[in-house]
Amino acid sequence: MSLSHTLALVDEASFIAEQIRKVSQKCVYKRMIHPDQREDLQQDLYVRLLEGGWANICAAYQPGVSSFGYYVEFCLYNLSKNILQSRQHRYGADLLDYPVELVADVGLGVVPEDLVLVTRRLLGFVGLDTPKYRLLLKVKVNKPLTMNDLIGYAPEVPLADLLPYYEALSMPGDKRHYSRRLAKLLPLLQRVEPRACGLAGVQRDLKRKLNKLSNRLNVHLEYDFDKESLLNLLYIVL
Repeated sequence: MSLSHTLALVDEASFIAEQIRKVSQKCVYKRMIHPDQREDLQQDLYVRLLEGGWANICAAYQPGVSSFGYYVEFCLYNLSKNILQSRQHRYGADLLDYPVELVADVGLGVVPEDLVLVTRRLLGFVGLDTPKYRLLLKVKVNKPLTMNDLIGYAPEVPLADLLPYYEALSMPGDKRHYSRRLAKLLPLLQRVEPRACGLAGVQRDLKRKLNKLSNRLNVHLEYDFDKESLLNLLYIVL
């Protein structure tokens, strides 16, 4: 079977996402990275593939020698080792500890695990636990988006078309410019959901759901959340 026929049988974006997930988990299992660094490695793999690595992998595939899935996993594993060797300064330390100022701003000292769990459950209750609202919340709290976030929301959109959104929103921006960051994501929202509201409508919808979440937290817990505390808590929870 030719490579084109093989790829025709699978959803390319989903296939790549699954192979990257398997390889990153393999690196954790082999103690090559800390579990908290798995998502960092996944993003590095996505970037390498989008920069031309995927085309090279496909071009070098020889049908009949091995299955395409096993071949891609082998290539991604070798690519992971190259990434880890070339970026030891990044993977040599745990970069995913929460910034001290974020924890302090929540007003809780060390954030209790039960508060994190309750908040995650309430996100689902108020309708915020979906791929779309995960994107919107991350933009709102100024947390970098990942390729997994984008693929989860728009699995039918080619990876090359998602890359500009990743490049624009994968780094924290100025908290004062939330509307500008959201405007960068709006074309993707309107592509996936042609009837999506404009920028102001998306902001109103998100604000309404955040108010519901804040009310639920204040009713069920002894903590008193103002707007800033809620956003800092969501930064930790997401």
